[in-house]
Amino acid sequence: MLDLGFLTVADLSRSPAGRFCARRFADHGADVVLAAPESGWAPGLAAHLDAGKQPIGGEAVGELVRRADVVVTDGEDADLPVTARTVLCRVTEFGATGPRAGWRGGELVHQALSGLAHATGAADKPPLYGFGHRAYYAAGAAAFATALAAVVERQRSGLGQRVEVAVDEVAATTSPSLIAQYDYNGTHPRRGAYPGLVDTYRCRDGWVVMFVLSGRWQATCAALGLDALVDDERFATPKALNRNWAEASALLADKLRDLDVASVVAMGEEHRLAVEAVLDLPALAADPGRGSTGFWAEEIDGALVPGPLPRSGPAPAAVLPVPAEPRLPPLAGKRVLEMTTAWAGPFTGRSLGFLGAEVIKVESIRNIDSWRGATTGGDVRRYPDLTPGDRPYNRSSWFNTENSDKLSVELDLKNPAGMAAMHELVAASDVFVCNLAPGALHRLGLDYATLRTLRPGLVFLEINGFGATSPLASHVGVGPTVEATTGAMSLIGYGDGVPYNSGSAYLDPLSGLLSTGLVLAALATGRGHHLELNLRGAGLQLVGEFLHGDPDPRVCPHGIFPASGTDEWLAVAAYDDEQWARLRAVVGVDDRPELATLDGRLRHRAELDAAIAAWSRQRDKREAADVLQAKGIAAAPVCSGADLADDPHLEAIGFYQTLDHPEVGKRRYQGLPYRLAETPGRVRRPAPCLGADTAGVLRRVLGKTEAEIAALLASGAATARS
Repeated sequence: MLDLGFLTVADLSRSPAGRFCARRFADHGADVVLAAPESGWAPGLAAHLDAGKQPIGGEAVGELVRRADVVVTDGEDADLPVTARTVLCRVTEFGATGPRAGWRGGELVHQALSGLAHATGAADKPPLYGFGHRAYYAAGAAAFATALAAVVERQRSGLGQRVEVAVDEVAATTSPSLIAQYDYNGTHPRRGAYPGLVDTYRCRDGWVVMFVLSGRWQATCAALGLDALVDDERFATPKALNRNWAEASALLADKLRDLDVASVVAMGEEHRLAVEAVLDLPALAADPGRGSTGFWAEEIDGALVPGPLPRSGPAPAAVLPVPAEPRLPPLAGKRVLEMTTAWAGPFTGRSLGFLGAEVIKVESIRNIDSWRGATTGGDVRRYPDLTPGDRPYNRSSWFNTENSDKLSVELDLKNPAGMAAMHELVAASDVFVCNLAPGALHRLGLDYATLRTLRPGLVFLEINGFGATSPLASHVGVGPTVEATTGAMSLIGYGDGVPYNSGSAYLDPLSGLLSTGLVLAALATGRGHHLELNLRGAGLQLVGEFLHGDPDPRVCPHGIFPASGTDEWLAVAAYDDEQWARLRAVVGVDDRPELATLDGRLRHRAELDAAIAAWSRQRDKREAADVLQAKGIAAAPVCSGADLADDPHLEAIGFYQTLDHPEVGKRRYQGLPYRLAETPGRVRRPAPCLGADTAGVLRRVLGKTEAEIAALLASGAATARS
């Protein structure tokens, strides 16, 4: 099993991000000692974030820090007695530099700045920020990965280093290609128009989320008995279906409202459609399949909280070599083989490439990465100037965001020679990452039992929707439908009972961050592992604190208010009485005794919201946020994709990456949040064109002769494209 028992971690953090980072170490067997002061959090949150940790007891904090391998902190650390071997992991709200370095944070603030709040909710209503501490869990996952990258590098150099993660930067990382999309064509997602053929539908007895995957429209119509739509010209091609999706979705809604949820979900399982019931928290807690995956629910001090995320099989005896070398990026010299699609899997491979690994993406035009889009072109919002071009699969902003630092090798795995080349690539690799449906690798003959015979020290990671042993394992799991099963959607809404998704497939980037940490943890052990991470398990981390608690943040004022301009908004939160006193003075609310306490403000919430809205709607959202932050009040502009693509703070900290792609030219992309002081990662190349590296990889990695390469190409086992 994956075991970090050789590491001691000192948890000095006070924020959910740092505590979640340290819990990830505890979940994997590290000796984690909690030395932070009492959090004052609700019992559910404390139980969730501090599971598996030991209290410091009588040991002095300084002595703990001196003996720790990893120190997690979110406060001042200049006086900590770290050694030359210490990995010092600092988690902050906004980092130490840039215009927002001194800002007040908070979940509302980070979701507003990330672009996600602006895209969440109904088109004719204010944006919805979400719930809980999602940005902090994502930042904790990123901090875990960054700290482990430093641990892996230390095994080579013998030296520790300082690593930093900012919640703000992580939140921007989780946005769904907003920066590239705006740079490509000036568009960005809008509320009520989720990117992709997906919607939330009312049924007779509840709600479902349905995602019509590529090539599955006709099957969806047939399964629902909508035979007249199967050959309807309005929806006959991917381009047509994308163009007329609002009309198609309305027709699906008319049919689904007369069906019960259970029958719709059963139909989806039978016909391999992506559809799931929207669960609320009571339904989630009562789920009879809870715990069947072995890692997502357990009782701690009477509170039900998510358990350790990954499943891992026994590690074989072979140990990967750890050569002594000068200080290089953490994964320099490692090779990652990737068979992934969409977001979570490619995000993982991109992260490993950023940290120094060579990443080879094996793909095929017949089973193309869905984020490359349809081979004939799909949603025009993906493409430069809204134009798919002759080879749209090389021009998608979505794909090109999540696949930098990779090489593309096109193989036909149904051709024996193509599979033989695949086996040779496995034997030459350190890590294999896949997010195909459960069972797909076994059918291809690429399951772990087979591949470990080719490379005994292989770190083998599967990312899937529900887990291979879950009762839902046979369901088609994609981000929005999996999110429906976590209880998260029931926490997002306007109070009228209508559930909303998170504005993006939030579970995908979160799973990508967690998977990156999981691979690094396996590499740190020096042994091969069979690892599994599922999106539902990742999503349950977000709601764990609410399974025995109130999802209301108990903050007032706390919300999103209109600003000057069309669809412009300002997020404001007064997290304590002192912030309220300052906010009251700025917006002009009388100093009344009944408003001096939280309970009093909650009783007058509507009145206070109206007063803030009257003040904010006369002001530019950025200027208003600056005024409030200068007074120590948590506030932020609610950023659209256009705002996120031109953010002064992100510019100042070097978040944006400009890459010159052979088919789309110089474009701006979002960066990654892993910051290592001594061995930093970096983006080295743009996303690959399909099959552009086939011949080069066959030649350099596998040692094929020109004649052998020509034979593979002639037989169709491999394809090389210019």
